[in-house]
Amino acid sequence: MRTPRYSPKILDASDRVCAFIADRQGLDASVAEMAQAVGLNERTFYRYFATKEGAVRPVLDWGATIVADRLRSQPDRPVRDAVAEALAEVLLGEHRERTRRLFPVIFAEPALRAVLLAVYHDAEEEVRAALAERAGIDPGADRLRFDAAHIVGATRVALEIFVGGGTDPIRALEPYFDRLPAHLFGDEEMTFAERAVTEREEKSWDA
Repeated sequence: MRTPRYSPKILDASDRVCAFIADRQGLDASVAEMAQAVGLNERTFYRYFATKEGAVRPVLDWGATIVADRLRSQPDRPVRDAVAEALAEVLLGEHRERTRRLFPVIFAEPALRAVLLAVYHDAEEEVRAALAERAGIDPGADRLRFDAAHIVGATRVALEIFVGGGTDPIRALEPYFDRLPAHLFGDEEMTFAERAVTEREEKSWDA
């Protein structure tokens, strides 16, 4: 399933809900209180969002679409550079403070954490589709499933490190990227593990 695209109004409302939740450090407010705080009536709130916790999803999905869009729009650029640029736009710059304040609350609240996990799941599919377009291969290929999981998993850990007071997420990703499969970054030179797999497959065909 492709990550949904939202109207500017819904994205703006979600952004304001995220700020409200970060200020309150949780989901203890009623829908009526939350809606009033972000300038919506309850009817409009429920037209935009199914639940309180679901109100953060458009902002989270927006981040996933930025990563996938960078991969699609820059097919000749190394994957690592496209991903790093997208993450810098989503997590840093004008959004740095929101990232630092919001995500600790998401990690601590089970309902919000469940939303984030669903976003990660859909982001893998979005990234896999983008990688398939770049490579011109079937998006159902097992290799792409692993590749998308690598990218999304690595960005998740980098985000957790950053929010926990650690290094910039882009810097945190750099050494990890060096351990990812070489083909993921368009590198012609295969890693030792990839050569071993290739040699094993060739031997099995020869047999």
